[in-house]
Amino acid sequence: MTLPPYPSRYWCLASQMCTGYHSCSELNSSESVPQQTMALQHDTKPEKAVPVFGVVGAVIERDGKFLLVQEGVSKSDCGKWNQPAGWISIGENAIQAVIREVKEETGLNFDPTGLIGVYSLYRRSRSGNQISKPHVLKFIFKGDITGGEAILFSEEISCIQWFTIDEIRGMNSKSLRDPDIIIEINDYLAGKSFPLDIIKHTTVHTDSRA
Repeated sequence: MTLPPYPSRYWCLASQMCTGYHSCSELNSSESVPQQTMALQHDTKPEKAVPVFGVVGAVIERDGKFLLVQEGVSKSDCGKWNQPAGWISIGENAIQAVIREVKEETGLNFDPTGLIGVYSLYRRSRSGNQISKPHVLKFIFKGDITGGEAILFSEEISCIQWFTIDEIRGMNSKSLRDPDIIIEINDYLAGKSFPLDIIKHTTVHTDSRA
């Protein structure tokens, strides 16, 4: 099993290809994400025609450091750091989805051991107008790396690296893809975990004429 090293240099092989990208060393900034305002506000006026999608993600910890991936040149958030994460495919079990996503984005074999929580993320502009991105429900898992070989570079992921929680908390909106990543890691550190069997997946076979 080959894991990405730390605290050695970052694997940043395509960062110069990302427009407006900030170098990997620029982790700390005075514009860090305000942790007290990251929780979503209750809105009494629901938006119309906003799709809601399921996403899976993994909090992977080793010796007090957390594995993040840097979005590659094919992603709209190119250059930003994220957890290994992605959409749940139609008909896919969320547990199978997180195993697949971690493998695709890092090359590593992930064994989920618990569900940290389900997180709702919706983007709105400061003017209150709806932003043209889906509302996502994120199923965030904890677990262990059991094998595999780290991917050094792909169009989807340009770097993978281990970070301390303080480094992650110091990232701003130009460095960290979603502010709730910090909430999810904080919940992991607080010991929040639900058994995997809390997730029930049902496939219904219907008559095509129905």
